Amino acid sequence: MPKQLGRAKNGAHRGVSLVEVLVVMVVIIIGMLAIARLFPEGIASLDYTGNVTLADALSRENAEGLTRRRENLPDGIIGVDYASGLIRLFDPAQLNHTEPYRDNPIAVPPGTDIPADPRFSGPNKVRRIVGEQFKLQPPALHSFDIGNELVSTYNALFTPIYSISPMAEGPPSRSPGAMIRAAALGVDAYSGTPSQRVLFSDPPTRENVEALLRLGPQGYGINYDRALVFVVSQRYSRTFKVEYTFRANAGTAAQMAPNSGVTFPADPAAVANPDSAGNILNPVRMQIFDMHGAGTVADAQFDIDTGFTSVAAAAPQPTPFLGIGPNDQVEPGSDLIYRRLKAIGSSTAFSEDPYEFKVYDTVFGLFGFHPALATMPLPSQQGRGLTIRLDYDVDDWHILREDVTVPSQVADTTSATPFYAMRLSTGAIKRVGETEDFLNFVESGTADNNTFEYQGLIRYYPAHGPVAGRPGSPGVDVVIVDVETGLRITSRTMQKPGTTPLPGVNNNDGEIDYEHGVLHLRDNVTFLNPFSGAAAGTANPAGRKLRVYYRAVKDFAVATFKPYNNYFRTIDATDFYPPAGTLPDVDRKIFQFAPDTINYAYGAVNPGSSYLMISNSDGEKSVAVDYQWQEIDFSSGSAQPGAFHTEAQELHQVNPPTDPRGPLLPSQYAAFPWWWIRVGHADVDAGKGPADSGAGTGIDSTGNTVPNVVPGSVRIIGVRGASLQTHVVWRQNRRWRHHRRTTVLTREHSR
Repeated sequence: MPKQLGRAKNGAHRGVSLVEVLVVMVVIIIGMLAIARLFPEGIASLDYTGNVTLADALSRENAEGLTRRRENLPDGIIGVDYASGLIRLFDPAQLNHTEPYRDNPIAVPPGTDIPADPRFSGPNKVRRIVGEQFKLQPPALHSFDIGNELVSTYNALFTPIYSISPMAEGPPSRSPGAMIRAAALGVDAYSGTPSQRVLFSDPPTRENVEALLRLGPQGYGINYDRALVFVVSQRYSRTFKVEYTFRANAGTAAQMAPNSGVTFPADPAAVANPDSAGNILNPVRMQIFDMHGAGTVADAQFDIDTGFTSVAAAAPQPTPFLGIGPNDQVEPGSDLIYRRLKAIGSSTAFSEDPYEFKVYDTVFGLFGFHPALATMPLPSQQGRGLTIRLDYDVDDWHILREDVTVPSQVADTTSATPFYAMRLSTGAIKRVGETEDFLNFVESGTADNNTFEYQGLIRYYPAHGPVAGRPGSPGVDVVIVDVETGLRITSRTMQKPGTTPLPGVNNNDGEIDYEHGVLHLRDNVTFLNPFSGAAAGTANPAGRKLRVYYRAVKDFAVATFKPYNNYFRTIDATDFYPPAGTLPDVDRKIFQFAPDTINYAYGAVNPGSSYLMISNSDGEKSVAVDYQWQEIDFSSGSAQPGAFHTEAQELHQVNPPTDPRGPLLPSQYAAFPWWWIRVGHADVDAGKGPADSGAGTGIDSTGNTVPNVVPGSVRIIGVRGASLQTHVVWRQNRRWRHHRRTTVLTREHSR
């Protein structure tokens, strides 16, 4: 019997052909390639998810920390044109890194390629803190710089601080040609309570001057018609911060720049008036400030029976002041004058003038105030202890600050040098010498001596022209501060031997695991004095609350934005957006209400439409509006004016210009990005008709839904900022990402 073909012995099947093997291999390879292709995208997706989760945690922690210190919240956080000292406008989209600000403040020869300065990019466009408020604590003995000194201390909310002093010479300028970019307006500390005013006649009367004398150094007199301010002379110089609105011939109203001020020089012949027995010493030595132009100060002598007996020639105002024009008039009641504190060196003893303060440490934001201020009696029997407000520039939102508590137990009890371990939330820490995308100037170098190698936590900037230089922290990438004492440790004493080329470093205080973001502190560390850098003693860090300053490898930034506590009304469109080629000359604490503009900027457009126009700098933020409106009463069968209503703290988010519910504006304003809100009980929009869904509604006698607000009856009482926004940005691969969290948060007491 013949053998069967195609079958092997014992019934086994034939082998697999080469073609079949190749087909299987191709299928496997294609599958592996498909899986391999998924890995980068999958890893990127996981990385992005992790970063978003971290950004949300950072924003939540920032909001919770500020909630715990809500009484210290500033009046506002703003963007400033540092060449003029005036507010700079930014749309919300410009505060992330998708639209970097390429205006370089360092002037260089033509053709020299210096990248954009990170001080003016991304969230760092808005970093001026205005009016951070706090009540002075009882003074205590401290030895920060000149031995045991009685001083009241305060730690700022947003640190590090960029610079103590303004970073440009001379007064600010509104001229478009004076656009040399400075870096900071410096630190400004002033009384949290405005000085009390006395209305002065022209010429002043005996009653005017006696009322001013009763107020003492806390008071001032003002004549609105002539824009003159009067104060009683003192033996020491005094500087005031000044805010006011004015009206020009065209009916405009504007809010002054945030750093405007006036200085009254010391008068050696001044005496305490009234004297210790309460007697008025006649004649009274006074000083007169003229608010026109850049401002001038004149010494004067006033006899309470006959009036002025002498007025000296006016002297130029030494403090930058943005005054009114020759035909402008100060808006009565709008003036707010705060006594400014004088900054003195940290090694200088406090003088007889109680309005003095020191800055001990710009990294931790540690301030010291004259001890007399904490017990100073307040006017109108309001108790003792001055409330202070601070203005300053945040150094860089990319410098992260994280509070950690040192564990009570060491991580490794078997080691000869045991460590306390603390992990930071962002993971990898940026290390000196690493390459980054931000420009780094080399310490003590010129503008063209720069590199992309990370130089240190505080970036150095060279001096150029009128812009002063600012020292950095070369070789220091982590600063650890004891929250209770203000003493510090730096990364220079936390370097593992053999891991860094930096000279003069050691691991006496511990070691930093940069890759994993872990700090190891020894059980006995040496803290440094924040100002002198000298050793202040050794201590066990266990249980201490520390604040860690560092930069993350992924360039995380945690910025805080806040609208103003209170807004002022304006009736001029150019207060928001000036003509091409000119600078704005107003602070952005303003809004525009449509009914008020009928005879001014708008003409007869949208009468009674109840829109409020808000500066684009406050786009997407929330404000609370107080207003009145009158309802239409349909109970009698016909529409009749009814009861008046008052709405308090009605919350609104500022809407973008692209929102179709927004106002219809004349063509000349079409190019302006008008951000807006509309009150809840609104008039019918005249440009859109009664079908406008934004109008308040009621039911008429026939059961139809109709507008129920009397046209033109809406009256705005006040507009206040109500939100606090945390903006987190980070770099993922070559792209910038951002995450925002908004919280309704205000101070309990605000002016």
